Amino acid sequence: NLSGLQFPANYSLILSLGFAGLAIASIAFWSIKEPASKPEDEKRFKKILSKIPSTLKNKKFSKFVIIENLSAFSLMLLPFYIIYAKDTFSTALVSTYLLSIIIGSIVSNFMWGWIAKKYNSGCVIRVCVLMGGLLPIIALLITPLGPQIFSIIFFLVGFVKSGRDVGFDPY
Repeated sequence: NLSGLQFPANYSLILSLGFAGLAIASIAFWSIKEPASKPEDEKRFKKILSKIPSTLKNKKFSKFVIIENLSAFSLMLLPFYIIYAKDTFSTALVSTYLLSIIIGSIVSNFMWGWIAKKYNSGCVIRVCVLMGGLLPIIALLITPLGPQIFSIIFFLVGFVKSGRDVGFDPY
């Protein structure tokens, strides 16, 4: 039972778990073998730079940038969920909430990968934006269930954050 861990032991445990996960991910990343690339020539770079004004005028691209930035508001609410939990429950299970975000990010990648493969990254974005928009409503609805159940909000925050990475980057 980890609920008996007090500060700073609880933070040490969470940071150690994060470090272990990062170390495993780093080893996997370093093991990727990429083919050598040719150096970019100056003409190609100037050609890319010359396309920037027309790209910025593209309505589809402008809409994409606006949606990406507006959808980030759902993640900006994260600190307020913690304050809300602390005020509502007179305790905030910060370590549990942080662990829920991490677990949500990891678990969701399987779902996002499946959606992106079966449909496309645009579908991932739509589902992600919908989930992000529903988070405040879900937070209000599950508050009566207690601080442990409230960790679902942070699990879903992990989903949304991961979904943004999977959806917006390739789109």
